[in-house]
Order: sequence, then C-alpha cells, then structure tokens
Amino acid sequence: MRYENAQAHFSASGYGFGENKKKLPTIKTLREEYGKLNTTKKQLWQSYHNIKNENKDYEVAYKNIKLLLNLKPQEVESML
Repeated sequence: MRYENAQAHFSASGYGFGENKKKLPTIKTLREEYGKLNTTKKQLWQSYHNIKNENKDYEVAYKNIKLLLNLKPQEVESML
C-alpha cells in the first residue's frame, strides 16, 4: 500500500524513469529549498506574533474603556 502511494505521488509529480520524467532532486537542492522555506516560516511566525500581541493590546484597551465608562453589554454592542 505504501509503495503504491509513493509511486502514485512520484508519478503525479513527474518523477520516475523513462521519457519525459525528471530525476529526483538532490540533497543539496532539497536543503536549499528547506532553507528558503524555513526563513519564510520564521518571518511569518514573527508577523503572526506581532499581530497577536497587537490584538491583545486592543482587547485590553477595549476592556479598560468598558470599565471606565461602566457600560452594559447591550450599550457596547450599539456603539459598534
């Protein structure tokens, strides 16, 4: 079962033997691609955490305003 799944995946990707088939990528190529993808992942994680922290700041400010104005939930919804 695993062999057939692997064979189907490689065939769908264009890898294999015979005409019009490309060779499997080398370890060097895979490592370069991994490095690029890992760099992108780190940048996206940093962006995610920045947005997450900014959202926390907005939530804290929202709660503080709600407490200062002593608003009921219905009044808050009507203001939005």
